[in-house]
Amino acid sequence: MNANAQWQEAISENLAAASIPGFKKQDLSFEAVQAGMMSSANPDPRVQFAMPRFSASTNFTPGALRPTGVSTDVAIEGKGFFSVQMPDGGTGYTRDGEFHVNASGQLTTKQGFPVLGDSGPIQIDPNIGGSITISNSGEISQGAVIRGKL
Repeated sequence: MNANAQWQEAISENLAAASIPGFKKQDLSFEAVQAGMMSSANPDPRVQFAMPRFSASTNFTPGALRPTGVSTDVAIEGKGFFSVQMPDGGTGYTRDGEFHVNASGQLTTKQGFPVLGDSGPIQIDPNIGGSITISNSGEISQGAVIRGKL
């Protein structure tokens, strides 16, 4: 019963989050585990039963890439994660590349966590012009000035 309940929970989480960018679904697998002999009502040692065992793993297969037209949106092809600074100062990881520039000029996730580059949070200068571009190698530029690298 427990394995069946976990299976239904994983399926409902996959369905609920399927449209969230960067979401990684849970793959499910079952296997039968030999549990022993039946009760003393049936003492035949050849009669055994199996119990299901459930396991879940995260599927990191990339989803379909689609252009958004937003210069700060990026996607990862292949392995890897974006590093973000968590509220407690620790580092978190995400594959959701929907980034924004906040009022103080930091590149952030849609939840407001600062995106980390090679040398810390990526800072855009809100006082100067120039479009923000992100190269295929992860280099972030504002006009001709390089601001960091993912």
